[in-house]
Amino acid sequence: MKVTFYEIQDCYYELIDNKPAIIAPAPTDKELLSKYHFIQLLDGRWVHYMNEFEFSYMKHNSNRKTVLFIFPIENHQMTVQQRKKNIALIILLIIYFLITAYFFWLVNSCVNDCENDINNFPNSCQESQE
Repeated sequence: MKVTFYEIQDCYYELIDNKPAIIAPAPTDKELLSKYHFIQLLDGRWVHYMNEFEFSYMKHNSNRKTVLFIFPIENHQMTVQQRKKNIALIILLIIYFLITAYFFWLVNSCVNDCENDINNFPNSCQESQE
């Protein structure tokens, strides 16, 4: 199956060690290959091992003559990572709010108890003298 992987045309799909991979054609610029995370095998070929998202995209488009990778995969992955960070931040803010509310309630109840003790102090002294 032919693959156009961003700026690298005439690639093809192959399983290497049971891992889905994209093989670049021989006369491709090494800087361009490294930009898209291709590595050189011992036999001299340049290969990009596909992640789950790329493999899923390729399977979904396997009925086409040429599969085109033109969307920013890295941006999609960063979006997922950013979403996880945002969720973690929201959880931390909720925990902070709950702890702060608990301490306000605790301080308020302690102040009320102290005020009650101060207000009852003269009465408790008189009762102990009798």
